[in-house]
Amino acid sequence: RVAKENPEEKVQGQAAMAIAMLLRGLGDAGDVVERRLTRLREAIIKAAEVKVGEVTVGQLAEDE
Repeated sequence: RVAKENPEEKVQGQAAMAIAMLLRGLGDAGDVVERRLTRLREAIIKAAEVKVGEVTVGQLAEDE
């Protein structure tokens, strides 16, 4: 909901990263992987430089 409704792109990107991390636990089915990649791209585009603790969203995306 946050990823869709929040007007701030950085918040949308952070939410997309969180969703991608949650989708990782759902397995490797084609549709899940596609949704994950879409969310990872969105996170990188909208919030790559945003810090989450000691790392950035971009660094988290690299690890995914």
